[in-house]
Amino acid sequence: MLHKIIVSIILLVCFSIAGCKQRLPEGMPPLYPCTITLIQDGKPLDLASVSFYASDTENFWALAGTSNDQGVIEMTTNGPYKGVPAGVYKITVEKVKSEDIDVNRYCMVSLVDPQFGKRETTPIQIEIKPSKKKGVNDQTIDLGKENKKRMTPPLPKTKGFGEN
Repeated sequence: MLHKIIVSIILLVCFSIAGCKQRLPEGMPPLYPCTITLIQDGKPLDLASVSFYASDTENFWALAGTSNDQGVIEMTTNGPYKGVPAGVYKITVEKVKSEDIDVNRYCMVSLVDPQFGKRETTPIQIEIKPSKKKGVNDQTIDLGKENKKRMTPPLPKTKGFGEN
């Protein structure tokens, strides 16, 4: 009887551990951990959007993330799947905010040099190696000085719901 209990516990633990592995959609290649850290003006850059663009045209998976308050992004594939397929990628980085011009107008401003926001002009590249070892595919990206380039002409402010 004790033997059956021990075997049952061992099987339960084994199935629990196996069940924790993330299940990928059919056809998705293996994913490898990748953490990106964004630095601007010597400080972490929060709330910036990062996208990876594969040099391999067969890799059509969406790879993106948003930096936390420490400038760190745990990259994901197609939303919830942690990690990135192996390969070479161009990386784009964007951070935009609205800035008041006066009481009645505002504009959208890019806080990152626009070269980093376009796949065709970004100089940032990474090679994701097929390694599950944490840290192998991590990269810190220094974006230099803060940029404040207007992205839109002045726009009229609209009144919020219930405002006169």
